[in-house]
Amino acid sequence: MAVGRLPLASAAVAVRVAVTGAVLAAAGLGAQALTLAAVGGPAALGATTGENAAQVLHRLSTSSYGTSPTASWWWLGTAGRHSGTGPDLLHTGGSALVVLGLFLLVFAALDRGRAPVARRLLAPLVAVGSATLTLYTLHVLLLGATYDWDGLREIPPGAVLAAHVAVALAVAALVGAPRRRGPLEALAAAAGRAAAGAPTATPGSPPEPVDAPGRADSAP
Repeated sequence: MAVGRLPLASAAVAVRVAVTGAVLAAAGLGAQALTLAAVGGPAALGATTGENAAQVLHRLSTSSYGTSPTASWWWLGTAGRHSGTGPDLLHTGGSALVVLGLFLLVFAALDRGRAPVARRLLAPLVAVGSATLTLYTLHVLLLGATYDWDGLREIPPGAVLAAHVAVALAVAALVGAPRRRGPLEALAAAAGRAAAGAPTATPGSPPEPVDAPGRADSAP
């Protein structure tokens, strides 16, 4: 939300966002490296859970589904994916800022070059930005549907990625133009309006503009 209030059309701001993200991501991985060094390496950390060094490294490179081992406090200093630890949040949040900053630079370059064809090709990315709640919900459902729960089937990671891309493009087509809400976003907005006693908007309608703080016409 803080990034969204920045002047994102500025290339300098995009660079600062990307650099800040890189620093945060590096800090997360650095914290993990310090933790492993302090505890005596992956093998020593694995001794707390009955795992060897290779298993620990595998655990840190795959999804932890929102938790980390409770056998030792040292695990809270690791950056295992989706573990929810401090280093993990630094790494994932920083990585997101890097990607955001780079794409902002791409769009800034397209604006300067006035490249309509390239902008049309990137339009789906703009559209799905209005449906992040919908996309993340579908992402979780898709992961659950493709996960090898019983150990009897193994879906190649490439196929799972292709399915995610296809779903994202389908949502982009559903949302249509930028500035329109996704289905779950529209539902959440309608629920908020109903709770506040305000008129509800139809699903897919563009969000109403919000007056900037300090403007004379926004005073009660």
